[in-house]
Amino acid sequence: MSLTQPQPSRGGEPARPVGRWRLLLPQLRRQRVGLGAAIFLLVVAASGILAPQLAPYDPLRIDARNTLAPPSGEHWFGTDDVGRDVFSRVIWGARISLRVGFVSAIISTVIGVVLGLVSGYYEGAVGFVILRAMDLLLAFPGILLALAIVSILGSSIENVMIAVGISAVPTFTRVVHGSVLSVKQNDYVEGARALGCRAVGMFRRHIFPNVLAPVIVLFTLQIGAAIFSASSLSFIGLGAQPPSPEWGAMVSRGRYVLSNAFWMSAFPGLAIALVVIAINVLGDSLRDLLDPRIR
Repeated sequence: MSLTQPQPSRGGEPARPVGRWRLLLPQLRRQRVGLGAAIFLLVVAASGILAPQLAPYDPLRIDARNTLAPPSGEHWFGTDDVGRDVFSRVIWGARISLRVGFVSAIISTVIGVVLGLVSGYYEGAVGFVILRAMDLLLAFPGILLALAIVSILGSSIENVMIAVGISAVPTFTRVVHGSVLSVKQNDYVEGARALGCRAVGMFRRHIFPNVLAPVIVLFTLQIGAAIFSASSLSFIGLGAQPPSPEWGAMVSRGRYVLSNAFWMSAFPGLAIALVVIAINVLGDSLRDLLDPRIR
């Protein structure tokens, strides 16, 4: 089954398909809340990429004479307990947090999609073993599983990416597995199998394109979940290590002086909240666009 719709032929010319994603563009423009969330995330991503040019101060520069300074015209978000500019550190933290979110989501998506496709298409012993392994991982809360993996691998931002990515693999595997089982019941898949279509061709032409929509939505939501999980691990000292300007680590450091300098934790905490909310709103909008049962 193709995910395209034919255009009417003109002048006897063969009809050309119109991509499904191209047909969704007008609907995307009507999703104003989702579009606003996407624009906000693009601004945050651009700020992280251009952090060396946008940050007014070096995020690691210590100024012992200007510690715990409140927000002002010179330091918009104030300074921390060693005199570092909080605004500059929040901007640089966007680069770290978004990278963790994307890399972790890519790890979980690639592994989960492969396992889901295999377990859904081959329902015998291979599918049974994969699903039981996923059930074992699902027995642990995601953050607890990530915590265990980081404890084994060691405390670093790279290990946090791996741990958070692996902890979300069962979710992707289960979603893709269910979608594959549904797609396999369609007549065009049975027809392709009867004509001798090989498994690789079946995955590429008929199965994977039809399970792509829920994967895209889940991938988007996983970015926000990964940012939150990575910040939680950094908060307890198992993620980014000092003096890295990571949002979770900044919130953790600021909790010791919360009564005297709330801005140390408030601004990086607000950044985490806004980014995660925007990603979830964007994911909900994509689900509304890509799920035909909702429209």
